[in-house]
Amino acid sequence: MKQNQFERSAIYHVYPLAMVGAPEHRSPAEPVVNRISQLQGWIPYWKDLGIDTLLLGPVFDSMSHGYDGTDYYRIDPRLGSWDDMVHTAAALHESGIGLILDAVFNHVGRDFFAYQDLLTCGQTSAYRDWFKTDFCEGAVHCACWEGHEELIELNLECEELKQYLFGAVRRWIRDFRVSGLRLDVAYTLDEGFIRELRAVCDQEAGEFFLLGEMIHGDYTRLMRPQMLDSVTNYECYKGIYSSHNDRNYFEIAYGLDRQFGAQGIYRDQRLYNFVDNHDVDRLASALEDPRHLAASYILLFMMPGIPSIYYGSERGVTGKRSSTSDTALRPRMTAGSLTGGDQLYDLIRKLISLRKDLSAIRNGSYRQLAVANAHMAFSRLLGDQEVIVMLNLSDKPVHMQLEQVEHQGFFHDMIGSEERIYIENGVSYIAVSPFSGRILVRA
Repeated sequence: MKQNQFERSAIYHVYPLAMVGAPEHRSPAEPVVNRISQLQGWIPYWKDLGIDTLLLGPVFDSMSHGYDGTDYYRIDPRLGSWDDMVHTAAALHESGIGLILDAVFNHVGRDFFAYQDLLTCGQTSAYRDWFKTDFCEGAVHCACWEGHEELIELNLECEELKQYLFGAVRRWIRDFRVSGLRLDVAYTLDEGFIRELRAVCDQEAGEFFLLGEMIHGDYTRLMRPQMLDSVTNYECYKGIYSSHNDRNYFEIAYGLDRQFGAQGIYRDQRLYNFVDNHDVDRLASALEDPRHLAASYILLFMMPGIPSIYYGSERGVTGKRSSTSDTALRPRMTAGSLTGGDQLYDLIRKLISLRKDLSAIRNGSYRQLAVANAHMAFSRLLGDQEVIVMLNLSDKPVHMQLEQVEHQGFFHDMIGSEERIYIENGVSYIAVSPFSGRILVRA
């Protein structure tokens, strides 16, 4: 992965349509209402937390949830005008917060102008090649994403379509000073299209961050030079909450070692790590015991990769999806409405600060030091800097025997008692309180 501003980032992920209180569905004559500027009210909150990058869910015109786009060159009127977005992006930039936008290139909504033209004109439509289209007895049949009839798949091999999309990206970069894109359902995108998009973004913006949504499979298929910088780490997302629910740290320890250990398949990559997002249950709802929140976030911020927080979860906000709706995952929220959860908030703020201060956390190697059902420990090592992370998910204190510590001497506990601990000859016995963790940094 290229060395860029995201190496040090703590990313805050927002689903804007819901957070600012926009209607769930847009009428054809929806008036333009400037709700996007509400983001500016969050800036002091994000700066206090230590956030330096905002990942903004869909902001472009759509009829409902944002992933059924109708116009890549227009901000959703439920959020505001193009100028409203320009002013909000400028305020973020001036405060030192970078902006990543959600880019939905695999499919569009049925009200997308080119699809409507195709329905009207059939085989004579100038846009017939923009879609994966069949004509049968005069009827138009287009492929839909994963069987969702409201989401029409685009043909990303069509040169005219690509130029339309690349033109939109260039305008986003110029007008909003965008420094990255999240590619929705990247695992389905044409790989040639991704390479061309990479070239367009780099030419327009220099260093540019491309993040892809991948659910499973070999992440290096898309995470490689000339393609994506990072992908969503769903493997460890699942491992974090299920290890705590099952009282079994072997699961996440295996996943971390498989990905980032000495023989790890992604040891030289920076995956996008998260514990919840707009598609999955909030961590505070996914965990069976809320006392495991602290250890889960310690894992998130101390493991290799780029950590992300879904809006409100730093305060322990709950939410579970149902079989028919994701509304509970995407609440209306203002910075002033986030009360409570101060202990978790303060912990996450400390973790963000440590990650920014200590290069070993950002760039160091990963080594497993101890693992059992109820506790685990690992180190992050970069030159003379060594960070030891210890976790206890049980309701009893544990004394961990650590071996293979690289350095000897005094270590400071950075999130617990601030105790000085001496480690000699790479071995030590260290106590960890129930439902907690320790982060030891070499003095």
